[in-house]
Amino acid sequence: MKGKIVLKVGGSLVSGDNLLPLCHTISSLGKRHSLLVVPGGGQYADLVRMHYRKYCLSESTSHLMAILAMEQQAYLLANLIPGSRMVHNPRAFAAGNTRGVFVWAGFSYLAHCDKLAASWEVTSDSMAAFVSCVVGAELLVLLKDQDGVLNADPRFSPGTSLIPRVTRKELSRYRCTDSQFARYLPPNTSCWVINGNQPQRLIQLLDQGKTLGTEVV
Repeated sequence: MKGKIVLKVGGSLVSGDNLLPLCHTISSLGKRHSLLVVPGGGQYADLVRMHYRKYCLSESTSHLMAILAMEQQAYLLANLIPGSRMVHNPRAFAAGNTRGVFVWAGFSYLAHCDKLAASWEVTSDSMAAFVSCVVGAELLVLLKDQDGVLNADPRFSPGTSLIPRVTRKELSRYRCTDSQFARYLPPNTSCWVINGNQPQRLIQLLDQGKTLGTEVV
């Protein structure tokens, strides 16, 4: 792929055992692709959710705190991805044509953005879809801790199976993304959901156009 690519690194991957191999894979792919990494909130966002429930915080306050959670993860990923550069305004990434890896620390941009609803229904997945529109991304890849969109929650249904293709409208039926994701996903941006614990699948997707995972059509 020759266009710009957005990689959303799910927060669950940060607390797993395969983050470093994934980061080194992303670094290597940056030598032949233009990549913008969007972090999830991970454990920091979970703490915000706990405080939201415990102290009955407002949606707007929780929204800003959750974006700050993503910001912390951004600094972590920028440190772990060799050769990566931090970017605060996604338009700076959109304006460039160079290959490489840029990690988005988006608080300063999103804190004053009124195009995203301040709601727990808008998570880092929707923010990655939104920034894909801002930068004119050819492809958005959601890297998660499962193989793609599953037909049931594996925590409660051991006999789950992978759905290889799903429409944008069908996404809301499953627990893989937030309910607003399809709303923010640009119509001209391709989208895949794949397992970030298997970095070779990301290599295959970016170099060959397909891999084991779920294509959002």
